[in-house]
Amino acid sequence: MAGMVPEARSEDAGLFPKLFELIDSGSQASVLDMLDDKFGGDPNVADEAAGTTPLIAAAREGKVEIVQALMDKTADLMKTDLDGDSPLMVAISQNHMQVVQMFLKADRGVDVDASNKIGQTPLMKAANKANVECVKVLLESRGNPNAKTKFGKTALMLAAEKSSLDSAAALLDAGADIAMADDRGFTALFPAAFRCDVPMLGMLLTSKADATKKAQPGTALMMAVESPSFKPESVKLLLEHGCPLDEVSMEGDTALMKSVEENNADAIAALLAAKADATKSNKEGKTALDLARERGLKGIEELLAAASP
Repeated sequence: MAGMVPEARSEDAGLFPKLFELIDSGSQASVLDMLDDKFGGDPNVADEAAGTTPLIAAAREGKVEIVQALMDKTADLMKTDLDGDSPLMVAISQNHMQVVQMFLKADRGVDVDASNKIGQTPLMKAANKANVECVKVLLESRGNPNAKTKFGKTALMLAAEKSSLDSAAALLDAGADIAMADDRGFTALFPAAFRCDVPMLGMLLTSKADATKKAQPGTALMMAVESPSFKPESVKLLLEHGCPLDEVSMEGDTALMKSVEENNADAIAALLAAKADATKSNKEGKTALDLARERGLKGIEELLAAASP
């Protein structure tokens, strides 16, 4: 975690909106003049509301010339805002790659693995933005692909959440641990399954993602059948790689039951074709057929009745 932000003097507080306005306008000379006239030339002053320094404001707006001028005044590259985000992180969040490159190439250097208050690193920010170029640049700068947030998430999981296949591939090539799981037991395979992202699933499974793993809510197969963008190919892929067909969730539901709850006839057909057990009961003693009848899902009821003894 980077250092604390210096507090602005109370008499300076009202000056920050004007300073940030000048930064937003791109007026380099005016920004430097105001820093000299009103802030004693200190490039590391920060507003009390968010801990925003001039460098953070310039990085957020992608103002290359102002960023360079502040760096020339030895602005602290690792001074964070109140969320713990550094100028590098802010530039990444706004996809300002020229500014990102400036920070990474600076003589003073930046800590590419410094994390914010929730444990996000610059690499995670880039993965979350699906910014493949930035992911690769940070990996070239020795960013750690296996760092975790306070909730256990990794850059690979975030890339999977954003369906950024190239980002995920770059992370795996750099040594990302495909078996790492977050606090709920989700590996990168789970968000890929929930999105029924067939290319991502294929790559992760080919890279030895464990399809047999069960997280707190259930299996990757359960995630797939609950997807708003369900694709039968995802079921086939997961089952081919060992995902248990009739495993139960904490509530005792199978993937087949969850498919009924989602009114997902395509998922039910795919699961029945794979020989899912339609006779299994959940903790309430109800089968998938019972759930379909309760919901008045006639078409699904017929599918399940044909598969039940």
